[in-house]
Amino acid sequence: MEVNRRQGAEEAACRQAARKSAPATEGVKKPHRFRPRTVALREIRKYQKSTELLIRKLPFQSLVREIA
Repeated sequence: MEVNRRQGAEEAACRQAARKSAPATEGVKKPHRFRPRTVALREIRKYQKSTELLIRKLPFQSLVREIA
């Protein structure tokens, strides 16, 4: 019983050491990413400030004529 516990601990230590010795992202920096809502809020503010047309005049005009 004592031997089994010891073997389990040794195997766990070996697995842990193997995991530590070879990290998956060694020296590779992940690109910066904003949190999901950050970009959405920035875009909302941007488009609320702007006065440019977001839909071209002619396609929008045809849509309005079709609906009316």
